[in-house]
Order: sequence, then structure tokens, then C-alpha cells
Amino acid sequence: MPVSTHCKPNITLDTDELPVNNISVANSFIIDAAPGLVRGAVIYLHGMAVRRPAIPIPIIDQTGLLELNTLTFANGLAADGWVVIQPCYPEDNSTLLPSQAIFNDVDADTAHGARYLTNTLHWWDHVVNFVQAEYGTDFPIVPFGFSWGGWHAFQIAANKSDTILAYGSHIAATVVSDASPVFTSPVDFSATDTSGLDTTTGILDGVLQKPGIIGWGTNDSAVGYLEIQAIYNSALAAGCPVVSNPTNSNHELRSSDTTTYLNWFTNTVDPLAPKIF
Repeated sequence: MPVSTHCKPNITLDTDELPVNNISVANSFIIDAAPGLVRGAVIYLHGMAVRRPAIPIPIIDQTGLLELNTLTFANGLAADGWVVIQPCYPEDNSTLLPSQAIFNDVDADTAHGARYLTNTLHWWDHVVNFVQAEYGTDFPIVPFGFSWGGWHAFQIAANKSDTILAYGSHIAATVVSDASPVFTSPVDFSATDTSGLDTTTGILDGVLQKPGIIGWGTNDSAVGYLEIQAIYNSALAAGCPVVSNPTNSNHELRSSDTTTYLNWFTNTVDPLAPKIF
């Protein structure tokens, strides 16, 4: 749908519309691969922030009730030759809580989130431009997302497949209004219509040339798993080169998940991205 933001900072934004931010070294957390090992860039797409984040947002591990081995995963990718870049989203720069900024944008949009989706794809153009400016126009790019980042990965694979080498999505948000408010508090997305940005079961069916991996947890209390599983099943039936990582986990990235995803990179993605420099 028409939007007021992309590369036009002097245009007045519509009500509660989030501006598309540029991507830079200053607002991205970057873990470099060792010289001589570099294959490309993994764009790590983080989950939805429910507190005001520091910019750049650091990649960290988390222990406790929900296990997140994000830094372990990123370091493993770097050791395998991938520059890992975690950029900030438009809402991360808001004066509001990022989750509230998303809610307000979607709630004010008569197309129920289509504006946010359109601007997310514009935002991805900025990510690609940054990678190409820093590393070269032929530098391979792999988006890999967790939760809200998993939603981003699905949308990028479906709508921007010409910009990527492969993609990964773990415990993705799919129908955002179904997300548990326990995880999005103080925001409750069930209070608005998110149909304009929600994924569809067949979202990946046309991504026939780019390998992907999709993970879900059958005990995921934040976003569930049935729609993620349905997206995978539909893509597989359509002939897409996609594999799955089904687990019995909650909304987390376990050490066993990092092993699975790193093995997928080694066996599937690395042969497509020989070492560059």
C-alpha cells in the first residue's frame, strides 16, 4: 500500500506511522568473522522488544526459564565465516516502548498492519544497501529471525527473495494478534486487528530457489506452533527447498537448536557461499 516514509524524510508521516530508519555501523551490533574465513552476512533479526533497548542492541545469551543461546549461535556463525549483523527495527528508535509503537502503527492503519509490512520491506532495502556498501554488491546475505524476527524472515523470503542466499526462521510470530500478552505486556495485540501484516499458510510457496529452515516448539506459550508448522508443510508440498526443526520446547533458542542451525549452515548454505576474503 502507499506509504509516506521510504527515503523521503521531509514527508509528513501518517498517524502513528513509524519512519523507516537507515542502517549503519552505529545502530547495528556486528560480530565479524575472522579474516580469510568470510563467506557473507547473516542478518540476525531479533524478537520484539518490550522495553526501551540500547542502540545498538547487543546479541546476548539468556539463562533461566526460557533459554536463549543467541550469542552462542552468532559466535558459531562467525567461526564458520559469517559476519553477523543485528540491525535495529524502526520501532527500536521510538520514544515509546517498541511493542507499543508497533501496536499504535497497526491500530491506526485502516489496512490493519499492511503499512507496517510495506515499511518493513523498505527497511530491508536499507539493510541490503548497508551490507553492499560495507562489504560489496555481491556479498551473500542470509536473514535469520527469532520470534518477531522470524516473522521478518518469512516476509523477507517471500517478498525479497532476490536479495538473499537462504533464510531461517525460529519460533516465528505469525498471527500477531494471537501472541500471548504475557510476552508482549504491557501491550496486548489481541486488542487490534493485525490481519494486514499476518503471515498466510502459503507465504513461502513461491520461494522455490532459496533454501530455508523453519523451527517451532510444540510447547511454545508465546506464539504457538500450528501456523508455523502449516507454513512449513505448505512450502514443502509446493516443492520448496525447506527443512524443519520441530522441538518440544517453549519460546526459546536452546543449545540443541543452535547445533541444528549451525549444521544446516555447514551442510546447505556454506556450499553456496565459498570463502570470499
